[in-house]
Amino acid sequence: TCFSAEDLLRIYQLNSSSLTRDQFTQLSPALIQQILSGSCSEITFTHVNPDSLSTAQ
Repeated sequence: TCFSAEDLLRIYQLNSSSLTRDQFTQLSPALIQQILSGSCSEITFTHVNPDSLSTAQ
């Protein structure tokens, strides 16, 4: 599973406005696991141009 930053902060019950060095140290194994497992490598993001018309329009 690829967790977003918000997901990880919620899982670790951390404040999203600021992280201390200790909190980042607590969170970093999850970040490393996601990198090494490749769980986030399949996600692709598409850029949507708000000025362009869709095919339905």
